[in-house]
Amino acid sequence: MDENTAQGIHLARAHRLGQQREGASRSRPIVAKLLDPRHKAVIMGKGRELKGTKLAISDQFPQEIMRRRRLLQPILAEARTAGKRSRLSIDKLYIDGTLYRNSKITYWLTGSNEAAARE
Repeated sequence: MDENTAQGIHLARAHRLGQQREGASRSRPIVAKLLDPRHKAVIMGKGRELKGTKLAISDQFPQEIMRRRRLLQPILAEARTAGKRSRLSIDKLYIDGTLYRNSKITYWLTGSNEAAARE
């Protein structure tokens, strides 16, 4: 990121997750909260420049959203392998611009109470 862009971005808070461990092969993740949420798009866009490095940028989601995303990941991979345009948006999967719905997998979209049965 160029210096002028970086100087315009201000953090409300930043900290590392987890405890420091001697001999750890990976560094601990950093969580940052921005003063201006509009800067998130700038930062996430610059994340592509990190491809091929040991660094990455990603959103931090609650555990429930992460669980839902894990359920959708295999379907996303299958759709991409089939050459379909697909993307995850928080806990929703879009394949060729259409919201993916399956009552057994995306029960949170159908209003089903399977969530209670799964826990």
